[in-house]
Amino acid sequence: MKSPLKVPKIPDSLTTIVLADGKPLPGLLILVSLEMTRKNAFNMVFGPSDKEGKVEVSKTEIENEVTRTLDLFPMDYEGLSSFKGKLIVGAMGLEQVESALGAYQLHCKSAAYPSGYGEKLATARAILERLEAKRLDVKVTVSPRNGSTRIVTRSAVARLIGNRLRRRSG
Repeated sequence: MKSPLKVPKIPDSLTTIVLADGKPLPGLLILVSLEMTRKNAFNMVFGPSDKEGKVEVSKTEIENEVTRTLDLFPMDYEGLSSFKGKLIVGAMGLEQVESALGAYQLHCKSAAYPSGYGEKLATARAILERLEAKRLDVKVTVSPRNGSTRIVTRSAVARLIGNRLRRRSG
């Protein structure tokens, strides 16, 4: 007798700490990507991080973003039944924030974005523009801990200066 196929589940919650050169940083956004077995991955923006660098994301928030994206682009995405069981989480660098801001400005009149989304992107951009080029990392804790979902964290550079990182003086 075959054992039933175990479908990967989205964790009930993700707690992410955003770090800039190892120190918590408020005001930044994270990108959560759900890898799918078919069609495109879902890429969702959450945050901003609080004064301890923390961003809390619930399963319901992820499901709501998936539903919103499916409503906008039904031909490009598959439902959560195609979730591969892999979540990729990373802090958004300046280039990613600017790209998201451009998409928001293009689609904000025709798509339903979360309340304050444009302002959150603008604030994150201002913070990142003031930072010297720094490495952005995330630490992620999931609940429940014994789930079958694999969490992958990605590092980012806060901002690039041309094609090279800007050196700190001193």
